[in-house]
Amino acid sequence: MRPRKIVLKKMSVNRRETILLGRLIFVIPQLMIVFLMMGSFGFGTYTVYLSRLGAGSTEKTLTSIPVFFLGLGQSLQITVPIAAIFAALTGIYLILMIIAIMNGGRSMSKAVQNIMKSGVRHTPGNTMLFLATVFPALSLILIAIEKLQEAVGIPTGSLVEIDPIVTFTTVSIAPITEEIGFRMTIIGLLASAVLVDRPSLKQTLRVLWRPSSISNLGSGNTVQRKRILTALITFSALSFGLAHVAFDDIPLQGWQIGKVTTSSISGLVLGYAYVYYGITGAVLLHWAFNYFTSAYHYFDCSLLGGVSSCASVEPGLISSFLEYSLIVAGLVTLLTVGKVFLSFFHRAM
Repeated sequence: MRPRKIVLKKMSVNRRETILLGRLIFVIPQLMIVFLMMGSFGFGTYTVYLSRLGAGSTEKTLTSIPVFFLGLGQSLQITVPIAAIFAALTGIYLILMIIAIMNGGRSMSKAVQNIMKSGVRHTPGNTMLFLATVFPALSLILIAIEKLQEAVGIPTGSLVEIDPIVTFTTVSIAPITEEIGFRMTIIGLLASAVLVDRPSLKQTLRVLWRPSSISNLGSGNTVQRKRILTALITFSALSFGLAHVAFDDIPLQGWQIGKVTTSSISGLVLGYAYVYYGITGAVLLHWAFNYFTSAYHYFDCSLLGGVSSCASVEPGLISSFLEYSLIVAGLVTLLTVGKVFLSFFHRAM
């Protein structure tokens, strides 16, 4: 019997090594995305303040900012230097990223350790790791939908670039103004009004920050609360999708009907991120689509001399590395999710 025990022991060791390797293959691309996200602040800051592309642009002022409330949009007329706005945005996003990484005791490092010990189900335990997992996969899904729509004649459109640095700054503002206008006011404010037994300022602010906290404050059973929150997420997502083509007076809007589909799908995921990870999760996921990818694109554009528009500039070395990293991380996530669903289906059978 001794030789058989040795064989079984070797099989057990090999299986553990295979499992650990699979978990490592899942974790490394996500950590790379986090690294690239942190690096985007350096590329964005260089582009705006130090590059030839940003020369003179920081002396300009932003004259309008799109703002939203309960899904309704309006251009707020202002006169603020771009340099000041971009510095404030950088500070806000850095603080939110630190909050997401630390996650109130459920830090990213602990989440990684738990994944290596017990599996990928621990990924949602940390906001930053959740974002680094979801963003690449969602990007691939949206690109696929956009390609399919365009193949059947449904155009998506694009942003109208007035000035590279002005455009970069404007899209960097959107994660804050749009998450307040579509997630915080539609989902958070309405959930607080409908589901909290005895609303107070403290409780309202708590729900606005993270609607899932309503489980300790709200009325009705868990199923009813989830149904109401799901309905609010869906309504918010549809409003978000329609807003991309409904407000023609908002600067840089060049979207067409195909954008409604992709924005609505994004809105569903942003709504989920807001409910369960708070405004930090929603803003940073939106930030990933706007600031994160734009920082690399405009940095590459800034390396080209005499360029007045970056709209048609092909991805350079930095942007290409980002794209390949997102593709790898996205495919790993989608394959992992697919494997989990297949395992669940197999057990159910």
